[in-house]
Amino acid sequence: MSIGAVTAQTTPQAATNAERTLARGADVFISETLTTGPNAQLQMRMVDDALLSLACNSELVINDYSFAANPAADTIRLQLLSGSLRMVTGTIPEMNRSAFRLAVGSSELTVRGTDFRVTLDADNQSVHFAVIDGGITISNSEGAIDLGIGGDFDFAVVRLNEAPTGLAQQVLQSPSCR
Repeated sequence: MSIGAVTAQTTPQAATNAERTLARGADVFISETLTTGPNAQLQMRMVDDALLSLACNSELVINDYSFAANPAADTIRLQLLSGSLRMVTGTIPEMNRSAFRLAVGSSELTVRGTDFRVTLDADNQSVHFAVIDGGITISNSEGAIDLGIGGDFDFAVVRLNEAPTGLAQQVLQSPSCR
């Protein structure tokens, strides 16, 4: 389901660099960038039953997605370029945790059966993470931290050129889409 102007655009490296407006039930494809406008939101159910919500003013690239119920071959590779997303993971990371990767700024997120939210600050200087259920691991060149199950915190921030830092409470609210 999409609310407002939601577009998908293939990457400049693709044969066509076409932009299209998404409607309810539209398919999205590998190498597309999903973009929500200032009054738009996107919710999608992926074929492995994952749920993904993209907030207003957000951009998400689908770098790779393959699901054939084969843990050795299934994969999800996403990249949040701006804005905020919430995701409840599906079958792919349940069968193979290493099959899921979300790149955000200079960090990478892996999951452990999870409902989580990620927000990239408008200045691209910090990323805020929140685990609602399950667990995630956030890592970058400076360090790593577990949140939720197996971790000491449910919230974290990663600032440019710094290791992830656990937070006792959430300090960033969901973006206002109006």
